[in-house]
Amino acid sequence: MDGSQHRLRVALKPHFHRLLQQADLIRHTSDYSSTKEMTTANPFSTFKEYCASVEILLQHGTSRQHFQYLFVVYAVTNPDGITRSELLALIQDHVDMNNEDARFFEKTYTWLKKHFASTTAGQSYDAIATLLASHPQKLLDHVHINVDRFLGKVEANNTVHCLLPDDFVTLIQQD
Repeated sequence: MDGSQHRLRVALKPHFHRLLQQADLIRHTSDYSSTKEMTTANPFSTFKEYCASVEILLQHGTSRQHFQYLFVVYAVTNPDGITRSELLALIQDHVDMNNEDARFFEKTYTWLKKHFASTTAGQSYDAIATLLASHPQKLLDHVHINVDRFLGKVEANNTVHCLLPDDFVTLIQQD
């Protein structure tokens, strides 16, 4: 196992257990009403399965699959979905346009402000995927996971959101 694979596994372990605990694997995938009960089973039973799936996604996933996974990683502050600032960070970190326009991200931010009324309101995956597909440059088709930035985001999320009780840490270490 090389250094980047080891770093990936170390970062994903607490992330995986947080996902299991909070059911984030399905939280934003559709426009669920707040009263609707989500009873979808978790597709991963072990950390080993989850890690293998992420590694396959990184190597062979499409732009839309990358975006769907990144959406879950970046949408952490609002239970209703991703915020405008989280979406802009995702775009800055993972959209590869090979564009000569030095003002691309500034123009993208202006475009997001026009279509995203509130800075703190969350938007579901379906709404954001539709929005990015309607962008003049079809942003959704240019999402590719930048592994270093992805790991940085997961590690930062782990620091903030994975404050685990000691008994839960013991279970994670046994995985």
